[in-house]
Amino acid sequence: MVNALVATDLRDKLRSEVHATGASELLPHHRREALFLVAEHVDFLEVAEAIANDAADLVAERIAAGHIYRPSLAQLADWCVDPAVRFQIVILQPYVLAQRLSASAGALN
Repeated sequence: MVNALVATDLRDKLRSEVHATGASELLPHHRREALFLVAEHVDFLEVAEAIANDAADLVAERIAAGHIYRPSLAQLADWCVDPAVRFQIVILQPYVLAQRLSASAGALN
């Protein structure tokens, strides 16, 4: 029961730290190689929790499956020219985790 409460507390904390931003805000994090993207079909907070909890096996599985990846500079450049492209992000020092928001997304995770 305690672990479930801790997990809920962490998820709530992470949820409160998620905010939306444009692609240009991601560039400094890309330059310092700290930016990771989460595929759109993957639960963003689940990945953030895994990273925050140092769940290396789960994170490695997600990376191997292509669910977590580093974007290329070309991808970021393409996204930067379209102000409608938005991302939800959370900072997990020293990393920044981002996920592209779909045009129909009404709310952040």
